[in-house]
Amino acid sequence: MATTVFEALGEVISKWCGVEAGSYGMGAQLDNLWRRKHPTDPPYSPDGIDSLVAKIKKAPFFKDCSKAKGLDRGQFIAGGGLQTFGDLNDHLRPCQPAV
Repeated sequence: MATTVFEALGEVISKWCGVEAGSYGMGAQLDNLWRRKHPTDPPYSPDGIDSLVAKIKKAPFFKDCSKAKGLDRGQFIAGGGLQTFGDLNDHLRPCQPAV
């Protein structure tokens, strides 16, 4: 089971689009990760985004985190701020349990 936001998010991304965690860096564009598995259909926006948000909210690691619960599609579309794996990791960093 994941013990860090980075690990938990990697697991979610892997389940979301089938790209193995660790095979991409912090700068990986979320829409490009989605398109590796879904080149044309379903589209990243809105389908891929909605799927990613749902998977994050359902992941046990993030279930009690307000930053995860507050995610919405608008944060992922162009100009929304969450474009890369690193952006999302940084956004969810407050979900990291205290040691």
